[in-house]
Amino acid sequence: MAHLRESYWSTSTTENRQSEIYGPFDATRDRRYVRSLSIYPEDESNPEIDTIPIAPPAAPPVPDKDHPYYRTEYPSEVWQIPREASIEPLELKKPVTVDLLRWSRVSDEPADEGMSGLHEFFFVTTVCMAQLCTQAGLGQTLAIIHVIGSTWGITNPSELSWLIAGYTLTIGTFILVAGRLGDVYGYKRVFLSGFLWSALWACLAGAAGGSAFALVWWPVAYWAFSFTLCIVAIIGYYAIPSAAHEREKPQTFRAWLVELDIPGATAGVSALVLINFAFNQGHISGWNEPCIWEALIVGGVLMCIFIMIECHYAKNPIVPLNALSPQVSLILGAVACGWACFGIWSFYTWQFLQVIRKLSPLLTTGWMSPIAIMGIFASMTTGMVLHKLGPPVAMLISMLAFTAATALIATVPEDQIYWGQTFVGMLVISWGMDMSFPAATLLLSNSVSKKHQGIAASLVATVINYSMSIGIGIGGTVEAQVTRGAVTKERVLSGYRAALLTGVGLAGTGAIICIALIVAAKLPVFIEVQKTRRREAAVMKREKEMATPCYSCRSCRNGGSTTVGSHAGSSVA
Repeated sequence: MAHLRESYWSTSTTENRQSEIYGPFDATRDRRYVRSLSIYPEDESNPEIDTIPIAPPAAPPVPDKDHPYYRTEYPSEVWQIPREASIEPLELKKPVTVDLLRWSRVSDEPADEGMSGLHEFFFVTTVCMAQLCTQAGLGQTLAIIHVIGSTWGITNPSELSWLIAGYTLTIGTFILVAGRLGDVYGYKRVFLSGFLWSALWACLAGAAGGSAFALVWWPVAYWAFSFTLCIVAIIGYYAIPSAAHEREKPQTFRAWLVELDIPGATAGVSALVLINFAFNQGHISGWNEPCIWEALIVGGVLMCIFIMIECHYAKNPIVPLNALSPQVSLILGAVACGWACFGIWSFYTWQFLQVIRKLSPLLTTGWMSPIAIMGIFASMTTGMVLHKLGPPVAMLISMLAFTAATALIATVPEDQIYWGQTFVGMLVISWGMDMSFPAATLLLSNSVSKKHQGIAASLVATVINYSMSIGIGIGGTVEAQVTRGAVTKERVLSGYRAALLTGVGLAGTGAIICIALIVAAKLPVFIEVQKTRRREAAVMKREKEMATPCYSCRSCRNGGSTTVGSHAGSSVA
């Protein structure tokens, strides 16, 4: 385990070769004359010191055990002070305080060395299980949602929708926060903690529904899920390599607030929760209830405060809004529309099959199984589509898949056989899910600077999960307005169809946004091609005129010794 000791700092100037000891090193002090930074050994009486010329690199370096590293009071800035560098004055654009950036080495070998094929297989599989388990938690609740509701005496589908909306709300709200925790405390630690936390609450959810000895009761599903999560966490502990270096942890409460962007995270999370509560509770309590509008208004105000904090006050923003271009808003808008549609499709397709078609949870799951098979095929071909057609076109295809699949379920006759619109809808929806995420991630990565590309996938995942929750709320509002509390089969079916058609409209809006993105990308090229063609046409016309004998003007009428081009722009008649 490497250890970097406490040190005293000194500066050397061109005016005075004497060194002044103090700590930490203040780079603003006599910065016009600062030439070097010296590290004193543990034995301060030893006159030998290690003097290091100051020469910040153009890009943040990768930590390495042979060089000390420093960072400024701005957490996004990391400086390396190499032992061999040209001695040049340090020109500072702003006052900074350079502090020691501590690091520890967990393993004596790099994380990617010595990994066997089997080890790599378990590593990749374990990481992929995070996405699978997230969706499994959603799917298992959807399958038995009415069974759970009957246990607690909840028969209103609008109230049952909170089981799904609340789950996706929690995931979407805390993705960025969890990412920042991983930055500070280590990704492996946060990854495994997430599995264990989910396992704990899955176990508690099962315990809340029945006795531990009721092996044929729905809580068994949650206990089995909890057990699976624990197994994945155990395998991940051994399969996931430990990071070679660990970011410095905040040492003070103020540093903790700045590093984790606690003010911004608090405002953002609170805003998302309140806005989502308004949309998902509005159709249950009624939009005329003051608490709904109060939640919506306060959520909107908090969102404005979040934007202000991230743009102007946060030194290490959890979402670098200043780095996002207007195109990013369109991309995320399309993702939001498509996945809000998918949230509606997921909830109301299950309701249609179980409530209208009277299928059991197990049979409904069987009817849904083609999604997994087609999803594998869609995932394998998405890379080729992205390579051949580009991310904007892939995004458009995914939006059209969301639209078509939802339209098929919205218009399917009540008594139609499974192999009709229902089966086709299951096949089509897979393309929407499996093409939109990678396409949106690539589009977003290409729309931001290189240092902010890492947050692209997090933003897309946040929008996906949050939009599913909001979509369920929007669908529930439409359904409530259509059914008006009626419980007849015809009115309930009409409410389902209205909600699904709302999803069609949302996905269609996403498709329109994708078309706009494609046009915006192609328009400059089209304009340039047209300009080039006009220039070429003008040159060809000029050459043709230069080669055509002139007989029209008086001076050339008899001999025709000149050409039309030679009189271009002249007033000779």
